[in-house]
Amino acid sequence: MPSGKAWTVRDRYGNEIYLTWERWVHIIDPDNHAEVEPFFDYIAETIRTGLRRQDMYDVNSYQ
Repeated sequence: MPSGKAWTVRDRYGNEIYLTWERWVHIIDPDNHAEVEPFFDYIAETIRTGLRRQDMYDVNSYQ
């Protein structure tokens, strides 16, 4: 398994968001979400361009 960051992107608000290889391996584990493995690059692009809204009742939660 590679170590370190798999990718780093900036979201539309300028926040740096990264995914580590360790977390990616956890995500695509057959007991978790193996079906997302083909979408590795798409996930980074979605984070970079996607919309999110802060929950009006919980400032630490986003939708």
